[in-house]
Amino acid sequence: MTIKREAQQNVVFFDDVCVLCNGTVHFLIRIDRKNKLRYSALQGEFAKTLGIQARRDFNDSILFYSGGRLTDRAEAVIQILKTLGGFFGALGWIASLLPVFPLNLIYRTVAKNRYRVFGKNETCLVPSPEVRSRFIP
Repeated sequence: MTIKREAQQNVVFFDDVCVLCNGTVHFLIRIDRKNKLRYSALQGEFAKTLGIQARRDFNDSILFYSGGRLTDRAEAVIQILKTLGGFFGALGWIASLLPVFPLNLIYRTVAKNRYRVFGKNETCLVPSPEVRSRFIP
């Protein structure tokens, strides 16, 4: 899916109430030493302006917006890893050699069970002052 609207680059969209998703964002912040990624909740205003909230098929997915292109599920994870570069970029390149269908099957299985296995937050993620600038409302 291509978004013609100009917006922030390298944005990871995540489910703000999902414990697994929040943990993933914390992990990405920790390993992204060059601050290449920005973060925005699927439930947030930025997602709304891009029309993401209206898409039901994105409710259980991590999304990655970069270069005017929106990717989801396994492809989003691969693109995020490639963007990080270094060791994680190499993992992304290796993963991109694999067929997407089985990767998405694994992704969908985890996503479908994420609330049951990992739980749900009662409140939204509040970023610390040190990383607040990396979040888009």
